[in-house]
Amino acid sequence: MVEPRKPVPTVKFIDEYCQIYQNIFPEVRSFEAFKYLHVGMISDIKRKTLPSIAKVIGLDNHQALHLFNTITLGCKRIKSATIRINTIAILASLSRL
Repeated sequence: MVEPRKPVPTVKFIDEYCQIYQNIFPEVRSFEAFKYLHVGMISDIKRKTLPSIAKVIGLDNHQALHLFNTITLGCKRIKSATIRINTIAILASLSRL
């Protein structure tokens, strides 16, 4: 059996926070997209669009993030994790006040 690859590391506290949710994602790419969205939400970009988040993280395009949003977020057990993304975005914007 082939062992799955390790996810690409991002910011340490995001990696630690997201580690709790890793087992709900069916593949590493989905988990990485989940982490990338967290990084994008706390970044200093003006508009939190998928293309701008992809650019900040260093992805070639936003297709991986879009695929995560359209397919993975349709899964019920992942919807609660999405709420936490929104919570982090709110906390990040409050910390800038």
